[in-house]
Amino acid sequence: MRLWNSSKEQKEKTRVRLLELNKLKGHKIEVLDTLNNQTSVYSSIREAALSTGVARSTLGNALKDQEEKGVTRLIKDI
Repeated sequence: MRLWNSSKEQKEKTRVRLLELNKLKGHKIEVLDTLNNQTSVYSSIREAALSTGVARSTLGNALKDQEEKGVTRLIKDI
């Protein structure tokens, strides 16, 4: 059995590479805040969920419904 011990530098390079690959796979989301009429663009559902305080599954379902209807912007109304 072989043990592969990567250096800290190699682990960091791998982490950065994986983050970049995940960003490429993510869905860009544009959210309109109707209170201040400001639009925010997020690189992923996860990032949008963290920023808006909405569950990822809720955003994913809303995005799926909106894409079926041809709408590309989610609206945040508090």
